[in-house]
Amino acid sequence: MIPLTAFIAVVLSTSSMDQYSATVLNIDGNQYVIRFKINGDGSLQSMNVDKDAKSLVVILAPNHGNGTFSILLPRNVIDARGENKTDTNYIASVDGISQNPSEMNRSDAAREISVTFPKDARQIMITGTYVVP
Repeated sequence: MIPLTAFIAVVLSTSSMDQYSATVLNIDGNQYVIRFKINGDGSLQSMNVDKDAKSLVVILAPNHGNGTFSILLPRNVIDARGENKTDTNYIASVDGISQNPSEMNRSDAAREISVTFPKDARQIMITGTYVVP
């Protein structure tokens, strides 16, 4: 477990460096820092994992306009890989409607994707082939 003071320092330094905000995803007693940004109108209400669907579920606050949700997906939290451990595409949906997320960057530790959302969208679901157990 990371001491709270150390955790806060990590969140502040990462979010100020690259314009991303940070939230803590609690999964089975473990905490994972997830970095994201919303361009346009909108704000994050909550984020959780659906283990059965191998998905990250993002809930946007109500009453907003169009925007783009970008997220750095840590591979130890969610990933999308094929049989040979090669990267495959994530599947995304906004309020149940399929979207093709754009992948901007990838590294051994994380992948960065973005999903556009329309006015008053509430849920963005990002599905891979693995989510943290």
